[in-house]
Amino acid sequence: IKDINNYFSKAYKVINIGGYLIIGYKDLDDVEAEINAKKGLLKFIKNTKYYIFDRAFPKIPVFNRVHSILSNNKNKVISKTEVWGRLIYNGFDVKREVKEDDVTYLIAQKDRTPSENPNPSYSPLIRLNRVSLYGNLIKIYKVRSMYPYSEFLQEKVYEMNSLTSTGKFSEDFRITKLGKIYRKYWIDELPQFLDWFRGSIKLVGIRAMSQHFFSLYSKEYQELFYQVKPGIISPIFDEETDSFETIQKIEKEYLEKYLKNPIKTDIEYFFITLKHMLKGVRSK
Repeated sequence: IKDINNYFSKAYKVINIGGYLIIGYKDLDDVEAEINAKKGLLKFIKNTKYYIFDRAFPKIPVFNRVHSILSNNKNKVISKTEVWGRLIYNGFDVKREVKEDDVTYLIAQKDRTPSENPNPSYSPLIRLNRVSLYGNLIKIYKVRSMYPYSEFLQEKVYEMNSLTSTGKFSEDFRITKLGKIYRKYWIDELPQFLDWFRGSIKLVGIRAMSQHFFSLYSKEYQELFYQVKPGIISPIFDEETDSFETIQKIEKEYLEKYLKNPIKTDIEYFFITLKHMLKGVRSK
């Protein structure tokens, strides 16, 4: 398929509400397994072509046009996350996945309105919608640590997996192998300093959250959050945090303290968080 989104969009128009679309694709994990089965020079050549031309070029402006021309827009390397995300983006929900040999088949149901987002995440540097001061939505810069179209899967992943005590999903297949390294060393957060310079967030504060993740918090917490600009450096949680409720309590304490004494609170939390970072708390 040359244009996957266009194909799914056309399917959406002809399928009745509640109807199904069945597709088959080859996951990038299977592609990589085939390459790694090779030996010597052939493996090196295939790996080089795969990671540079098939994986990197499509995600970099200008180079993506080169890739499009040379590949005729066919044989795209695609992950489970991207396939599921594209389906949800175009109004479908994955109901079942079946794998046979090296082909994965999906049964997806037309059960929602397609997304109106004109620019799904694809390039290495992305901008995501986040809840901010007064409940407004702002754009936050990040180094992409997840596969393309992952932002459309957050609710789906939440349905499939519970949250850990650190407020993350217990099994999040959306994160790339490289993305795990980015997150461990805070590399994915560095572009947010651009948002700080623009004034949309402050240095210390609760992270700006996605709409779905923010909806998991209590109404009382949300009302406090709306009164404070989000930040880059916020309280850190590790495996010793025993529940999502504890996370809410810790963040709520920060918000209440900030509203009483903004400068003192941010200075205090800056040094507490810095101490945790130097100890490698997040890395655990």
